[in-house]
Amino acid sequence: MGFSNYLCETLLDYALSSTLYVGLATSAGTPDGSAVSEPWVNGYARVQCVASTWSVASVNTKTNSNSIMFPEATGAWGTISSVVFYGTATAGDYFGAIALSTAVAVVSEQIVVFATGDLDVTLS
Repeated sequence: MGFSNYLCETLLDYALSSTLYVGLATSAGTPDGSAVSEPWVNGYARVQCVASTWSVASVNTKTNSNSIMFPEATGAWGTISSVVFYGTATAGDYFGAIALSTAVAVVSEQIVVFATGDLDVTLS
């Protein structure tokens, strides 16, 4: 048996109620955050997201209610397959990852943007 919808939604609302940093990864790594492979080159940086970036949890899911835009790549970042979540701009506590439905090869002068509603954070 999994957790109730109420508990999942309450935990998601709490977890995403403060500043969170969203990153990109060529490998999401393991549940403990080891082996996450972010492209720390060519202008890459995690994006700071405040609580208002996310909708109120519903059906065990929170969705980005604002667009999330990364800085312009000044060179290749590799093939991005996951979005990762951390508590700080560099290093810090690893909260988890979302696999992208389609991997994206980021090249020079490209700006990665997740439009409103593109990212779903689910807990079950």
